[in-house]
Amino acid sequence: MINSIFRLLLKKYRELIYPLFGRRKNGIMNDIIKCQINGFIDSAHFDDVVHPSIRECKILNEKYSWWMVYTPYYGADSTLENPILAYAIDEPKENWYVYKKIVEKPSKGYNSDPALFCESDTCTVFWREYETERTTSDNVSKAIYAKQYRRDGEVINVAFPVMKEIEVWEDRLVSPAFIKHNGRYYAYAMHLRFKNNFFQFKNRYLHNIVSKILTFTSLLYLYDQQKSYGISIWKTETLEKPFKYIKTGKIKNKCRLYTPWHLDVFEYNENLYAVIQTNQSNADIVLAVSHNFEDWEMFSQPLLTSHDLLKAQKIGLYKPTAFVDNKGLFNLYVSLQDVSDRSSNRLYKLVMPFEEVLANLNK
Repeated sequence: MINSIFRLLLKKYRELIYPLFGRRKNGIMNDIIKCQINGFIDSAHFDDVVHPSIRECKILNEKYSWWMVYTPYYGADSTLENPILAYAIDEPKENWYVYKKIVEKPSKGYNSDPALFCESDTCTVFWREYETERTTSDNVSKAIYAKQYRRDGEVINVAFPVMKEIEVWEDRLVSPAFIKHNGRYYAYAMHLRFKNNFFQFKNRYLHNIVSKILTFTSLLYLYDQQKSYGISIWKTETLEKPFKYIKTGKIKNKCRLYTPWHLDVFEYNENLYAVIQTNQSNADIVLAVSHNFEDWEMFSQPLLTSHDLLKAQKIGLYKPTAFVDNKGLFNLYVSLQDVSDRSSNRLYKLVMPFEEVLANLNK
């Protein structure tokens, strides 16, 4: 009863402050299509999908052109976040068949945030590890690791962390996405602060009290320990060497109620676009553009909002992946939960001609 009253009051509060800060309630894409995960692998909740990354690739199997890497996250269980490969078995790319698990559960810590990158003769799967035995051995808090699949069938476990982060509460590796541009390899990831050191106390009692207060101030958008610095940029001349951090690109025209959490990137007409999950929870999905592949400007109008999804009894909007296909169609995939089942995460797709998307966002 108390929780229901609190949710209602929070909903009314958000309806009040959204217009004050320019957060739009409605997006331009609302027709969600549920995707299916078919087949079977010996892995718990393998059909639960978060962190999808979808790319066109014919290296793993000549019969199938579109591949996805994702992790399960059933019941918010981080021990399940172990990357799985799947391929589309239909042209609309709505039915997927599981192929194999890429990496097993670590003995400590967890995996997350997989990404797929394909070029002429190699398909590379990247994933992030947090405080695992491997990161401990590499003297880092978090790192991105990789496995390469060659056209000739060779599988290479990359021996070094391709990107790494030594800070505990700050992270430049969140939700990475990879491209090749002008002959060089680039990685783009969210640069976040998870917690403010000022509010971390050794006294457990004091720490718990302060944490509860900060949770409340975050819900009311008064103060949030989480902070977004923008989109970090990493570069390497070859995938045989680690990426080096270059800079963090600022995101202009960002609503003050947004703390960008996850992303994916794609190229179109010599520009780089990012689809962005705007917050860890109660998120929208928005589009940003970079004309110089470094600095970003966010479109004010969202692609998809949590407010719109509630009408379809959906909640838990999470990390997007997107691309423009050879027909000019913008394919956007997200994870959603049913209001009646917050444990399961299912993959959904939205489609619209990309020129129409841009026209609607520029109105």
